[in-house]
Amino acid sequence: MALFLAVFIGWSTSWIFALVGLLVKNAELISSLSMIIILVLTFLSNAFIPVKTLPHFLQTIVRINPVTTTITAIRGILNTGHWSGTATMVLVSGAVIILVFMPLTVMAYQRRD
Repeated sequence: MALFLAVFIGWSTSWIFALVGLLVKNAELISSLSMIIILVLTFLSNAFIPVKTLPHFLQTIVRINPVTTTITAIRGILNTGHWSGTATMVLVSGAVIILVFMPLTVMAYQRRD
Protein backbone atom coordinates (compact mmCIF):
# COMPACT_ATOMS: atom_id res chain seq x y z
CA MET A 1 0.00 0.00 0.00
CA ALA A 2 2.85 2.39 0.77
CA LEU A 3 4.37 1.77 -2.65
CA PHE A 4 1.00 2.39 -4.29
CA LEU A 5 0.63 5.70 -2.45
CA ALA A 6 4.15 6.83 -3.41
CA VAL A 7 3.67 5.92 -7.07
CA PHE A 8 0.21 7.51 -7.17
CA ILE A 9 1.45 10.81 -5.72
CA GLY A 10 4.44 10.79 -8.08
CA TRP A 11 2.15 10.18 -11.04
CA SER A 12 -0.34 12.86 -9.97
CA THR A 13 2.34 15.51 -9.50
CA SER A 14 3.85 14.61 -12.86
CA TRP A 15 0.73 16.12 -14.47
CA ILE A 16 1.65 19.49 -12.96
CA PHE A 17 5.17 19.33 -14.39
CA ALA A 18 3.87 18.06 -17.74
CA LEU A 19 1.61 21.11 -18.00
CA VAL A 20 4.43 23.46 -17.08
CA GLY A 21 6.66 21.69 -19.60
CA LEU A 22 4.11 22.29 -22.34
CA LEU A 23 3.73 25.96 -21.44
CA VAL A 24 7.44 26.75 -21.12
CA LYS A 25 9.38 26.70 -24.37
CA ASN A 26 12.86 26.22 -22.91
CA ALA A 27 13.57 22.59 -21.92
CA GLU A 28 16.59 23.49 -19.79
CA LEU A 29 14.54 26.02 -17.85
CA ILE A 30 11.79 23.55 -16.98
CA SER A 31 14.33 20.88 -16.06
CA SER A 32 16.16 23.23 -13.71
CA LEU A 33 12.98 24.69 -12.29
CA SER A 34 11.42 21.31 -11.56
CA MET A 35 14.56 20.05 -9.82
CA ILE A 36 14.74 23.18 -7.67
CA ILE A 37 11.08 22.81 -6.66
CA ILE A 38 11.48 19.12 -5.83
CA LEU A 39 14.66 19.68 -3.83
CA VAL A 40 13.21 22.59 -1.86
CA LEU A 41 10.03 20.67 -1.05
CA THR A 42 12.04 17.61 -0.02
CA PHE A 43 14.48 19.46 2.21
CA LEU A 44 11.68 21.51 3.79
CA SER A 45 9.86 18.35 4.87
CA ASN A 46 10.16 15.76 7.60
CA ALA A 47 12.05 13.40 5.28
CA PHE A 48 15.43 13.84 6.95
CA ILE A 49 14.82 15.44 10.34
CA PRO A 50 12.01 15.44 12.92
CA VAL A 51 9.81 18.53 12.77
CA LYS A 52 10.16 19.20 16.51
CA THR A 53 13.91 19.82 16.18
CA LEU A 54 13.44 22.69 13.72
CA PRO A 55 13.04 26.38 14.61
CA HIS A 56 9.43 27.47 15.01
CA PHE A 57 9.21 29.40 11.73
CA LEU A 58 10.49 26.35 9.81
CA GLN A 59 8.08 24.04 11.64
CA THR A 60 5.18 25.99 10.19
CA ILE A 61 6.56 25.69 6.66
CA VAL A 62 7.30 21.98 7.08
CA ARG A 63 3.81 21.24 8.42
CA ILE A 64 2.05 22.78 5.39
CA ASN A 65 4.42 21.12 2.91
CA PRO A 66 2.59 18.40 0.91
CA VAL A 67 5.74 16.26 0.90
CA THR A 68 5.58 16.12 4.71
CA THR A 69 2.02 14.81 4.61
CA THR A 70 2.93 12.19 2.02
CA ILE A 71 5.99 11.03 3.97
CA THR A 72 3.97 10.88 7.20
CA ALA A 73 1.30 8.77 5.49
CA ILE A 74 3.82 6.37 3.96
CA ARG A 75 5.71 6.02 7.25
CA GLY A 76 2.44 5.32 9.03
CA ILE A 77 1.55 2.55 6.59
CA LEU A 78 5.04 1.01 6.79
CA ASN A 79 5.22 1.21 10.60
CA THR A 80 1.72 0.04 11.47
CA GLY A 81 0.56 -1.80 8.37
CA HIS A 82 -2.72 0.12 8.49
CA TRP A 83 -4.21 2.75 6.22
CA SER A 84 -4.65 6.03 8.10
CA GLY A 85 -6.64 9.22 7.71
CA THR A 86 -3.47 10.95 6.58
CA ALA A 87 -3.05 8.38 3.79
CA THR A 88 -6.64 8.98 2.72
CA MET A 89 -6.02 12.73 2.68
CA VAL A 90 -2.93 12.22 0.49
CA LEU A 91 -4.90 9.96 -1.85
CA VAL A 92 -7.72 12.50 -2.17
CA SER A 93 -5.29 15.37 -2.76
CA GLY A 94 -3.58 13.34 -5.49
CA ALA A 95 -6.95 12.67 -7.10
CA VAL A 96 -7.80 16.38 -7.01
CA ILE A 97 -4.47 17.21 -8.64
CA ILE A 98 -5.22 14.70 -11.40
CA LEU A 99 -8.76 15.99 -11.90
CA VAL A 100 -7.48 19.54 -12.29
CA PHE A 101 -4.19 19.13 -14.14
CA MET A 102 -4.84 16.16 -16.43
CA PRO A 103 -7.48 17.96 -18.53
CA LEU A 104 -5.42 21.17 -18.55
CA THR A 105 -2.36 19.25 -19.73
CA VAL A 106 -4.29 17.42 -22.44
CA MET A 107 -5.82 20.71 -23.66
CA ALA A 108 -2.39 22.37 -23.71
CA TYR A 109 -0.99 19.43 -25.67
CA GLN A 110 -3.83 19.54 -28.21
CA ARG A 111 -3.40 23.29 -28.72
CA ARG A 112 0.30 22.83 -29.23
CA ASP A 113 -0.15 20.58 -32.28
